[in-house]
Amino acid sequence: MIKVLCSRLLTLLTALAIPLATHSAEPLQSHESIEKAIYQHISQHIGDNTTNVEITLNPIDNRLRLRQCNKPLETTVRGVGELRGRIAVAVKCSSPKPWKFYLGATVRLFDNIVVAKRGIPRGAMLSGDDIHLQYTELTQLRQDYYQRIDDVIGMVTKRTLSKGKPIGPHAISSKRLVTRGDKVTIRAVLAGIEVRMHGEALSDGANGERISVKNISSNRIISAIVTSPGIVSVVL
Repeated sequence: MIKVLCSRLLTLLTALAIPLATHSAEPLQSHESIEKAIYQHISQHIGDNTTNVEITLNPIDNRLRLRQCNKPLETTVRGVGELRGRIAVAVKCSSPKPWKFYLGATVRLFDNIVVAKRGIPRGAMLSGDDIHLQYTELTQLRQDYYQRIDDVIGMVTKRTLSKGKPIGPHAISSKRLVTRGDKVTIRAVLAGIEVRMHGEALSDGANGERISVKNISSNRIISAIVTSPGIVSVVL
């Protein structure tokens, strides 16, 4: 009787041991493959818009054990907006046994952008002596910026710029084609007939801007649109 019980017990233990051994040998998802998937996701979504990108991932806990995925890992970034600064990336496996977890990352972007070479007063027309390209971290910038010197030369500052300050569309306006006090030609169109008159600009104006102009013949002040250097247009 004792031999029978021992035999049955041995059989039961053997049967229980088989799935335990199988579970312990179950392949796990490597942490390196998870990190690689996150790096690829960030790099693909940033694209080639920057000269240099630095990606730092938070360390994965060595105790984390995830079953190996038999499909490519799915990655998404929590929230919306640009991939810069601190972000959280979701890594997901849908098969054979679904799992998902988040890993924090820090993305720092760098590129050459146009900055003020020196202090520049408001109302100054920018030249090559005023600006240069500077390698700058873009991560914390919350404004647009220029990356080409030629896009800025000839523009007029709308406010005082400090040395090293990035120059963006908010800080400059188009090149002045007309300056207050300039003698201008008023081009008026009436019923398809063009009439030209002499006038005086009462304010500065860039292409497409509306300014006040005094008709020298009548002393009447009119509103006109700057169309080219020294010429303004009005539709009568």
